[in-house]
Amino acid sequence: MISDSEARRIATDWHGGYGAPLHMFATTGATVSKRYTLDDVRIAIEYLLLPHIVADSERHWPNAGTELRSLHEYVKRVGKRGPVPGWDAPVAV
Repeated sequence: MISDSEARRIATDWHGGYGAPLHMFATTGATVSKRYTLDDVRIAIEYLLLPHIVADSERHWPNAGTELRSLHEYVKRVGKRGPVPGWDAPVAV
């Protein structure tokens, strides 16, 4: 299972733009908000896991599918939660 910081890094790499469900997760750690449900976050990841998208992504990032599957499992494990205190602290690279 991946750590909070690893989940945040993966979501930051794949969020799809400001206002997207994964952007909300990447910036706050929340999986639910007034705008998005847990299913919205999971579906955003599942879209990225479509075979043709993974195949295309892995031409540039060989571990894309593995990382996205790990993020999907992480989100399923944490379930519904609001913003996580300290989530926006700098991530060590």
